[in-house]
Amino acid sequence: MRNTLSILLVRAENTDVRVDIVSSLLAGQTIIVNYEDIAGADRKSIEDFISGAVFASDLHETQISDDIIIYGADVEGYTYADENEDYE
Repeated sequence: MRNTLSILLVRAENTDVRVDIVSSLLAGQTIIVNYEDIAGADRKSIEDFISGAVFASDLHETQISDDIIIYGADVEGYTYADENEDYE
């Protein structure tokens, strides 16, 4: 049997995306959310909603940059990307 990984990339532009993101998470998808186009109370609302669902569903989240968070079952191995670090 072949294992496949399904990843959904989302650019959060308004709070309407939060329900779709949680539905996809509960369906087993790993989701990468880019929050660079949303800030303040709207961003906090989305993050809080998704984080609550992640916690209640025994899933995980990992922030990999200031504006990007990965949500899913097996995302603990990723680390925060330091934009100033040299990766040679």
